Amino acid sequence: MAFLERHYGLAIDQLTPGPRGWTGITHTVALHDGSRVFVKLFPRRRLPSMTLAALPVLATLDLPEAPRPLASRSGALHEWLGDDLVVVFEYVNGPRVDPRTLRQECIGDLIARLHQQPPRPLERETFRWPHARRWPYALARAQQPSADPTREGLRRFLRQQQAAHANAWSTFKALGGACRVARFHMVLTHGDWPFNLLYAADGTIHLVDWDELLLAPPERDTWFATDDADFLRGYRAVRADYAPGELATAYYLHLRYFEDLLGLLRAIVDGDDPRHIRPTAVESLTGPWMTGLRQRMAGFAR
Repeated sequence: MAFLERHYGLAIDQLTPGPRGWTGITHTVALHDGSRVFVKLFPRRRLPSMTLAALPVLATLDLPEAPRPLASRSGALHEWLGDDLVVVFEYVNGPRVDPRTLRQECIGDLIARLHQQPPRPLERETFRWPHARRWPYALARAQQPSADPTREGLRRFLRQQQAAHANAWSTFKALGGACRVARFHMVLTHGDWPFNLLYAADGTIHLVDWDELLLAPPERDTWFATDDADFLRGYRAVRADYAPGELATAYYLHLRYFEDLLGLLRAIVDGDDPRHIRPTAVESLTGPWMTGLRQRMAGFAR
């Protein structure tokens, strides 16, 4: 509290812990005047490379559904608390919602309006997964025998999926190579919108967690919903000529699967589990999300 009062001039009544994400710790802060702000603290070792460059872009984004970062007394959009980065955001009064409960045309419209924003000085997509070298070692460690029931459950899963994973990994590497020589129209992208929608009291859908704002092909966002006619109808109401590209769609599908799979492996094997998902991690591997990704990847392979 003292840090926020000193650096941001906030008159604080109460700090309430919020959801724990992969990259940061969050709090809702109630102020003396009855208003609230949202605070996110990023441990340096989990800070995405895009976050700092994204803050000034987010502050000037012409998208009312994106909560803005607030300036500190120094005028900066962030402050350092030791090795932790602190960012204070506008507060959105509403719960996080499953996008399947919302009108897909509205979501398509929101994502298209993000993609219509003028290009900004941001990190650009390279189509090089930063964890590519780590993956074979993480996979080998996860396949080692263990007396731990959770690790053994993981090992059984990896044995069952060994051929599928080998094929998908080969395809992923080939897709990355093809994307690196292809030419794409780059737009501002969020990268993880289905899990970061809030439904405000006034009925507005807000998009939060802009930690990885990136200049990338639109498929970085649209791949989630390229088979949803209602989403595409809403999207094309803003960007009329858009047709999902198969190459970029396949790349981002594979990227998401291996990112999520690596995260689950690390949670189980290394205890690197900021959201305390380890007890359910093995079930997540065979749950609807990961199973759906494997099915879509198999469809692209065919």
